[in-house]
Amino acid sequence: MFTGRIPHDQVADHYALIDAFVVPRRDERAARMVTPLKPYEALAMARPLVVADLPALLEIAAPDERGLSFPAGDAAGLAATIERLIDDPALGER
Repeated sequence: MFTGRIPHDQVADHYALIDAFVVPRRDERAARMVTPLKPYEALAMARPLVVADLPALLEIAAPDERGLSFPAGDAAGLAATIERLIDDPALGER
């Protein structure tokens, strides 16, 4: 479901609806170099973070400290990482 623009006072409510915030970027120049802000919002809202293993995203997630990573472009790796969260709910809480 695409909600379109969300009023700022409703953003936290929308983050509360998700089990994990996933950033499945492809290995492209911009994705390697540009640090997005949305993962920071997800962390601030205490949502588990799953990111492609690109430098700009690894900087945010610090794998196994603030989030989990998977090889960029690897759908099976993404699925395995999400399964890891499903199988270990305490991991997402940490």
